[in-house]
Amino acid sequence: GKYLEGGRAARGQLTDQRFACRILEGELRFNMVNAVCLGVIHKVPAPGGLSAVGGTGSEYFYYDNGIISDDKLGTAEFTAYVQKDKSPDGNFHRCATDEGEKKVEEGTHEKKTISIDLSSLLKKFTDEDCPVLMKTLGLPGEPIPVWWTADMINASSGECWTAVLVAEQKWVIGEFNCSCVGISKCLPACCKPDTPNVSWKDIPAEEAVHATKYGDIVGKEAAVLLGVGESKMEAAPLVEVAALPAESAAPPAEEATRYPVQWAHMVDVPEMYQRRLCDVPETHRRAMQMSAFLQLGALIEKVVKVFQYEDKFSKKVVTKDSVNLYHINDLFVMPLTDQAKCSFMELTAKAAQDPLWFVSHWWGTPFFDTLRMMRLHAERRGLASDACYWMCTFANNQHKLAELSEPGVLATPFAKAIMNPACVGTVAFLDEENATPFTRIWCVLEDYVTIQYGVTKQTRQLFDCCTIIPAGECEGFDGSRNDRCAGILLDQGNGDTADGGCDLEDPAAAWFPGAVSVKAFRLDVRSAHATVESDRTNILRLIGDRADEVNTCMRRMFWSSAAYMAVTDVASEEGTKNMLVELLDTDLLTKDEMLSKLEEEGCVADAASYVLSRKGNTDCLRHLLEFKCDPNNVSSDDRSGLQNAFECGSWDNARLLLDFGADPQHKKPSGGQALEKKHIKHKKEKIPEDIQDALRAAGFTP
Repeated sequence: GKYLEGGRAARGQLTDQRFACRILEGELRFNMVNAVCLGVIHKVPAPGGLSAVGGTGSEYFYYDNGIISDDKLGTAEFTAYVQKDKSPDGNFHRCATDEGEKKVEEGTHEKKTISIDLSSLLKKFTDEDCPVLMKTLGLPGEPIPVWWTADMINASSGECWTAVLVAEQKWVIGEFNCSCVGISKCLPACCKPDTPNVSWKDIPAEEAVHATKYGDIVGKEAAVLLGVGESKMEAAPLVEVAALPAESAAPPAEEATRYPVQWAHMVDVPEMYQRRLCDVPETHRRAMQMSAFLQLGALIEKVVKVFQYEDKFSKKVVTKDSVNLYHINDLFVMPLTDQAKCSFMELTAKAAQDPLWFVSHWWGTPFFDTLRMMRLHAERRGLASDACYWMCTFANNQHKLAELSEPGVLATPFAKAIMNPACVGTVAFLDEENATPFTRIWCVLEDYVTIQYGVTKQTRQLFDCCTIIPAGECEGFDGSRNDRCAGILLDQGNGDTADGGCDLEDPAAAWFPGAVSVKAFRLDVRSAHATVESDRTNILRLIGDRADEVNTCMRRMFWSSAAYMAVTDVASEEGTKNMLVELLDTDLLTKDEMLSKLEEEGCVADAASYVLSRKGNTDCLRHLLEFKCDPNNVSSDDRSGLQNAFECGSWDNARLLLDFGADPQHKKPSGGQALEKKHIKHKKEKIPEDIQDALRAAGFTP
């Protein structure tokens, strides 16, 4: 009744209009923000009805204008099954769509299709009508509303449901709304007598995402009117992440800034994150239990499944596979700690927690890859779920980062955490293939403290490395390939490392990628970079003239894995004699140490022929033998070089091995011979004569 109150004298909100019978074909609601159309809803009254108001059984059809998809308005079509004869009220009503075909067969209804050129209609409305709209309404000094709708009805002459050429259609405004605009996709949250307790959470997830986008756009435009924002109408409508922060800290926030939990309307904030549980003034004692990381992962997975959040740089919606610590800082860390202005760790623990392991990482690594590497590391090191890992994102108070500017390296929270007596080691979580932490200055600082000062602790600081091994990276001798998995190098306590296998059912199905080892071997502290150049300058100043010591320690750590890649990855540009020469022509290790490591890796055996599908790397094999490697070397799977060469028919490599003294009757650790007749029974007729002669000379009859 409020629409009528006061009548025309009180500027009542109703205008007398002739009845447009084509209301039965539906009305078009143009959803507007300023003079920009977000989309159109075709609202068709329920069978037998005249009103398309929500809750009356009317049907809504949504047409996006590039807001929730890339689709722009085009032509809309609607098919109805309409009475052949008028109803008592003088109109041609439609029946329920699912009853239509039956009604047509019975002869009471006929199939009708209407077509609407939404694109042309919108252009006329925005180009010709909107510029004069407020003046026409008698409000020349008022701005066009920030959020409003216009409902249009086809007022073309002729009976309802009769075809009218698109170009000849006449549409009129039946209603404006700007004081009570609703988002139709929120109708499931509308309380009615039969659903008195529904809420936002009853809206289907996809519909809620769409509604949120509309709300975000309206909010930004409202801020513009209030003078506190810039118009985003030309920008992508999704929520954007903040600019990338420095590796170990988010951008400083003004004290008054608020960080709303943007996803709280779709996923309940767990009680554990609703209040601060402890106050830990010493940042280096803010480690989190592994179980806390996994709990956070479960929440993140639930949120990104229903809440669309766009990465500022890629313009792609963040998913479980892509969400990283930059996104997590914006979506979870800053908002959930905003009220208490504390670190995230202080929401999860009841008291200080000293680190057992320090995590060196890059914020851009997919978070669920990080969790996968953490699980593998904990398993290989025999750690329980309450083992504490120190990770800067959650240990630092992202609202107050002043302590990161300490002038001395050992005064930073990173160094204090590493040097904490409870901390037994540093583990580097390396992103797939790129090993980005080795190129980031903050990670270099952590490596430096671990290597330079970790040896001064009562028990030497360990340094493990985990990474993600791409699917198909590792090929077994039978030609099988690995699934995507996590791999690990374990510090043996003396500066050397051992491959700890992978997290697949068969731990030997994949091994630490040689490509990552090569990147680490070529590490140069001085070339590391940072998002904030001043960070790089300050950290290099702290490291001073010890950069070469850090380079040496890191290169030594990855030498063995890089050498193995050089002799086996013949399909790679790194799998060349040049790479091997670079590795052997170094003073990182003594020659005896190199020979020992090459022996342990099985380099000679696998260079002879790595897999059935390849013929080995003859150049590298020759260089290894000339370097005085043992020609009777056996690989980790108990295969000799001769066995590999003969089974694959790699005669150049077999000839090389025999020339350098390989003994076909050499006893392998397993007890078998280096070469047995079963290895060559299918190849006898193909064995070159000179090789057969060499075998006989060695006392072996082929």
